[in-house]
Amino acid sequence: MALTVVSKKNTLQSCKSKYLVYGINSGVITEAELEREIARNNTTLTAVDIAAAMKALYQVIERLLENGSKVETPICLLSVCAHGKLDSDMDTFTPGAGDKGHRFGIAVRMNPKFRKEIIENLKWERAERFDETCPVITDVKTVYGTDGVYEAKQGECIRIKGRRLGFDVINEKIGIFFTDASGTDVRSDYFPVCEAATVVARIPDTLAPGKYKVKILTCPDPKKEAKKSVFDNEYEIKAK
Repeated sequence: MALTVVSKKNTLQSCKSKYLVYGINSGVITEAELEREIARNNTTLTAVDIAAAMKALYQVIERLLENGSKVETPICLLSVCAHGKLDSDMDTFTPGAGDKGHRFGIAVRMNPKFRKEIIENLKWERAERFDETCPVITDVKTVYGTDGVYEAKQGECIRIKGRRLGFDVINEKIGIFFTDASGTDVRSDYFPVCEAATVVARIPDTLAPGKYKVKILTCPDPKKEAKKSVFDNEYEIKAK
């Protein structure tokens, strides 16, 4: 997975360039996924240990910030800040009231070393011009799987990451399909998650063991033909 760099036509009057550069993330890592990822890369801590530590960290940082402290972490510096306007230096500060914009906020300042390491080691790719209505699959793995391992069992769910993946789950002509070497498609029979960046699809119990291509068909415009994307790597389906 990598950050995708794209260009979009500029609509800002304050900028004279015809196109602007944007970055598209490869997906969203949930808190539970982050805990499992830490556990996979650590030989002594379990996911339960990590979840407990993260909860404790959350509670301690929350308490320290509520007491007005600045909190420094390996990732960032956190602090509470105050905002608003006064007509005189003797005016009271009334957060949430009046028309002077009195409020509190949270300031987050990235650790310069952490930021530098990320930028230097960033995986990214320049996207070519393409049909912006077509879906794009960037990664496929089982819900609790490991990156780069393309195998699953009948009845398990796989998570498809990408862009413009959403579709009407009721329409059986579109969705997630498993295509064998002969070109025969078998559609997933259940989609617990179907969003623009993530689709979770169940592997049918009746899908014969073997190697398949994972394909998605979407139809953003019902008056036009379906759009297709096929994952680069073959997926091996094993018996339960």
